[in-house]
Amino acid sequence: DVSGQEMRPFLADLLPMLVETIQDQGNVARSLKRDQLEQAYIALRMVIENTGLVTEITGKHPSLLPFLIDVLRLDVHAGDWQHRQAILRCIGTLGALDPARFRRLQAGAKTDPAGGGDAAAMLLLE
Repeated sequence: DVSGQEMRPFLADLLPMLVETIQDQGNVARSLKRDQLEQAYIALRMVIENTGLVTEITGKHPSLLPFLIDVLRLDVHAGDWQHRQAILRCIGTLGALDPARFRRLQAGAKTDPAGGGDAAAMLLLE
């Protein structure tokens, strides 16, 4: 298990790496990529569950939740139920957002290609 208090000093470095691994659409070998993705989903879920930083993660990485939903919607991993289940668990751990707030978050993520702008974070606080 991941201890929330013990992980806090490392979150500034760890979270961007996990989010980058999940959102990476590069030319990594497919089998290696699948293993990395599964481990990133599991690690992100464990960090979120044990630190309780759901709103901070969603605020700092506003493109993450829309990206995960798009991956499911596009059926990129349709043949791999275990992979889809890891994505679903990650989405579930991030929590449910009000649909109107999600649309604002999604719009903010599309206008900020870096995915780390203050505008999207402010939308979460509304």
